[in-house]
Amino acid sequence: MATAHNPPPLLVLVCKRPSPGVGKQRIAAILGKERTAELAERLLACALEDLRSWPHATAISIASEADLPWARAQLPTAEVVAQKGGNLGARISDTCRQLDTVQRPVLLIGSDAPELSSTYLKDCLRALDHADVVLGQAEDGGVVVMGAKTPWPALDSLPWSTAALGAALQAQCENCGLPVAVRPPLCDIDRYDQLDDLAHRIASDERPARRELHRWLTTQMTAESRTRRMSV
Repeated sequence: MATAHNPPPLLVLVCKRPSPGVGKQRIAAILGKERTAELAERLLACALEDLRSWPHATAISIASEADLPWARAQLPTAEVVAQKGGNLGARISDTCRQLDTVQRPVLLIGSDAPELSSTYLKDCLRALDHADVVLGQAEDGGVVVMGAKTPWPALDSLPWSTAALGAALQAQCENCGLPVAVRPPLCDIDRYDQLDDLAHRIASDERPARRELHRWLTTQMTAESRTRRMSV
């Protein structure tokens, strides 16, 4: 049982409010801003689904202070903070400071990994029984989960949003004397050419937000295929 001296593990969603023209620029270049925002909304719904199924404490770290009321409305039981700082590493460090994660295990996720599950997240949490840091790998070299039971080392100098991030983050932690546990890679959605594969991967997922994402993806892929046939 959690006490003042043993607070519950915290799952934090680090995200932006979906809006046309915000994020996912490589996908927007093909899908367009409006449809990309629709995709972002459905990916975010999957991440919020993960927070709702988490049996411990939850929090949302939102990119803009102006979106604090919106973020609070998404999950009223979650603690909500606005990110501050420069790059994503600095914003994660500030998020952890605001949430006072020094004395409890924390797992951080984004809104781009709909293959995440309660089983995967609980496995990451268990890994902190024998390691100071756990990293859920992304297939593109990044990470889908960052977990720690100790303060993070400096994060602002790491190569965020590149394929080198995962290895650099692991090396940074290990160079600071923090044992790292690594978990199997999952898909992290950044490119249009990942969408068809994602639809196949989540086809049997019965969680409501995943079913809606699958429905949207298959509709988009069918429309795209029809457009290509008509243009031949």
